[in-house]
Amino acid sequence: MKNIFKINSTVALFILLITGCAQPGVPSGGPVDKSPPEVVKSIPTNESVNFSGSSVQVTFDEYVQLNDINNQLIISPPLTQKPEITLKKKTLKIEFTEALLENTTYSVNFGEGVKDYNAGNILRNYIMAFSTGPELDSLAISGKITDAFTSEGKENVKVMLYNSLEDSLPRTVKPYYFSQTDTEGNYNIKYLPEGAYKLFALEELDGDFLYNNLDENIGFLDTSLLLSPLDTIAPVVNVSLFNEELDYGYISSVKTDSTGVFKIAFSSPQRDVMAFHRTEKDSINIVSRLNGGKDTLFCYTKLGEPIYVHRTDKRFLTAEVLIDTLEIMSYDLAEVYALNKATKITSEIRRQVLPDQKLIFESSLPMQALDSSKVKFIYSDSLDVLSYQLSVLDEFHFMVSTKLMPKKAYRLDFFPGVVNSVFQLIESDSTVFKWNVLEEKDLGEIKIKLNLTSSNQLVQLTNGKGEILHTVTPKAGETISFSNLKPASLFMRLIEDENQDKYWTTGNYDLMRQPEKVLRFPQKLEVRANWSQEFIWED
Repeated sequence: MKNIFKINSTVALFILLITGCAQPGVPSGGPVDKSPPEVVKSIPTNESVNFSGSSVQVTFDEYVQLNDINNQLIISPPLTQKPEITLKKKTLKIEFTEALLENTTYSVNFGEGVKDYNAGNILRNYIMAFSTGPELDSLAISGKITDAFTSEGKENVKVMLYNSLEDSLPRTVKPYYFSQTDTEGNYNIKYLPEGAYKLFALEELDGDFLYNNLDENIGFLDTSLLLSPLDTIAPVVNVSLFNEELDYGYISSVKTDSTGVFKIAFSSPQRDVMAFHRTEKDSINIVSRLNGGKDTLFCYTKLGEPIYVHRTDKRFLTAEVLIDTLEIMSYDLAEVYALNKATKITSEIRRQVLPDQKLIFESSLPMQALDSSKVKFIYSDSLDVLSYQLSVLDEFHFMVSTKLMPKKAYRLDFFPGVVNSVFQLIESDSTVFKWNVLEEKDLGEIKIKLNLTSSNQLVQLTNGKGEILHTVTPKAGETISFSNLKPASLFMRLIEDENQDKYWTTGNYDLMRQPEKVLRFPQKLEVRANWSQEFIWED
């Protein structure tokens, strides 16, 4: 019995070891299928002529499913009646419900209407072409679609052609011909007859081939595109894509929490927005400011009269545009004081500052006065800064001016009451700011000589996050100097500021206005400590 027990135990142990070792090796499902279905057969064959049938068929190498095919499938030239689309196993059939035109080249673009059954990989831009006559139209165009601001190629953008020249086309009519850009933003449209066309690029959200959503990006060709069989080279048409600011934002909500501060939210970032009370005889300005995101206007008022919100913006044809009129109620000042215990002081000052950096501070409530006696300014732990000045920049900002010394540590104490808000009793609380001043040898300089022919130049120096560090408006041929720069990788762009509003202005299709052109300096600018570099930027 002992021998039998020993043998069985050994076998059991062997089985246990085998089972334990096998667990980590459970077979996976294999590599993920990332390949779209492929066409293995079509009736008629692609690019056939003298077609006289009433239907076409496409057979794929695997089982497929339809993906919004009624909206995705585009037949050019368009049919007046929708065809009947059926799918049986691996074959898709399109049966025409009307007679096709004679001597006409048809292209059937599947868009993104077919994907494989298991992984959902989409077959993009498969085109089947045939002619009902003896010849196949062979004209074509190609090009690249780029983001108007970043200059980067845009993927999956629909490039749409119309053989009509009406202005309302992209909003009301699906395109006669179209293609979709690849990962680099390139496109190609084939099988085109000669004629005049309007061209649009559309980065859409709903897949309906119509520009009917304000969040969609659009681009367009200024003039009609003429195609002729006499062209020896297919035209190359590049288009810039942009988000169109049709009305530059609208008031989406108005909120107040009984603090006397009204928060007027906009649907998009604003620029120059103002608010005031208007009576029959005159207007009373309201103290207001935009938040950091520029999409909310904070209004500070004691009057229970309507607020008129206007904007002054050079993007408009008129100097001033009335946005809205708001009915509000007034609040008791004692209640305002009870909820606003103190005015907060903030600043963008960091632990290290530049020798020439401006010391700017922001008050959370509009300021009525500054009390310089409630400030203590020291350096090197205990030495008083003897010469400095406080100055009000606007209702919310003030500046401390002094000569900063390199390699020194500074501390700035604001005691309670340095700021008195317009709400009288609401004083600022105690706030402390500390920083060290960098030396010039720790910083670098970049000089750029502009040999560009562009006009109304607006040059911006940005960091790797796209944040604007410096903005200048030089003249053509001028050398720009950026000094006291921290070592970093920086980038530079030039905006052709046509309306001279010191912003990049996007396009507008209704006004037939293209977005302002943006040029990118072709190389990264590496700032080095204690080093001055010079570059030439030319066409």
